[in-house]
Amino acid sequence: MFIAVIITSIVILLGVTIAGIMQRDTLITASSRASTQAFYAADTALECALKWDNRGENQFASSSDTIECAGDDSVSVSDSCPGDCDFYFELDDEGDANVCAEVSIEKEPTGNGGYLQVQATGGDEVYDINVGGVPYRVHEFHGDGILDVIVGGDVEYLIIGGGGGGGSNDAGGGGAGGMIEGSGEVEVGSESVVVGQGGEGGTPAGGGGEEGNPGEDSSFLGQVAYGGGFGGTNSDPGGDGGSGGGGGDGGEPGGSGVAGQGNDGGWGNNNGGGGGGAGEPGEEGTPDGDADGGDGLQSSITGTPTYYAGGGAGSDSNDAYSLEGGLGGGGDGDCCNGGDGEPNTGGGGGGASYNATNGGDGGSGIVIIRYALANPDDSDAPANTLIESRGRNTCQPSSRQVERALRSFY
Repeated sequence: MFIAVIITSIVILLGVTIAGIMQRDTLITASSRASTQAFYAADTALECALKWDNRGENQFASSSDTIECAGDDSVSVSDSCPGDCDFYFELDDEGDANVCAEVSIEKEPTGNGGYLQVQATGGDEVYDINVGGVPYRVHEFHGDGILDVIVGGDVEYLIIGGGGGGGSNDAGGGGAGGMIEGSGEVEVGSESVVVGQGGEGGTPAGGGGEEGNPGEDSSFLGQVAYGGGFGGTNSDPGGDGGSGGGGGDGGEPGGSGVAGQGNDGGWGNNNGGGGGGAGEPGEEGTPDGDADGGDGLQSSITGTPTYYAGGGAGSDSNDAYSLEGGLGGGGDGDCCNGGDGEPNTGGGGGGASYNATNGGDGGSGIVIIRYALANPDDSDAPANTLIESRGRNTCQPSSRQVERALRSFY
């Protein structure tokens, strides 16, 4: 009997010991599973952040939006963070997996103020240039279009309105389109670009002549470069515009230019007046052969100094002189048909002398946008990025909740 009791006690003790070991193994397995779930949640969210920070659709530069992550295409990104960060999002899967993660993204400039470059697409010509060791990307728009901004930031721009058409019959030259050069900030999204067409030159009308047509406006980022004024026919003044058109040769005044964009057209007096340019007024028409278009201004936004927005020359009523359009695409004046302004310069059309001839068409405008591709102070100093992801094995707080944190710094 005593031996049976001893054997029974040993069996019970072994059973209890084995049960304890199995329970601990179960707890260890459950804890390992929870830790693994938390790790994978943190890793999934971290990979999402890395993907969206390093691809074209960069969401962590200058805006907050939504991203696609782990099958959810509307994960909200906020620039309002619970801690010390710049961007923040949560990945919640309270359904099948019941795992969650929180991700914070912090960006810090390095060196001498490093920053993220603008990223954009669009334009008729896109090319890279180097200015003083700093690389730039240039977008030229020769017609209306959209600048699709992927990463926002600072840009420089040149906006030229369409040139005015020259008049017919002892007429003035067309005024140049307005010229605006400046800088601004683009935001993620679509930025509209409008490029004005040049005005048509005047044509013979019932044995007489007619004035030209004004150029169209160009615009970008709320800045409007006005179209050039038309060249007046022999008994009509020049039209107002970015730069004013020249007056007809019967003593007619030139049109007024817009301050900061262009200049006035010249008076007509025996010859039609020259159209105004961005750099100077059109010449007054005189019997001595004066009536050149006003010169435009140079811009180096493309990396090459180039004149834009020259005024069209007035007509040569005496058929004795060669009247020249202003530097920057202005059309020449002539005894016969006036010369056309050059395309994509905003140059004014030249005036025509005889009533059976046509004034020159104004040149179309242009919009040019450029931005730096690297820090102008330190091209090797991009912004530092710290991404921290905290994953949890359950979305609801509990004593069984396990958290794992991962970091990525670059």
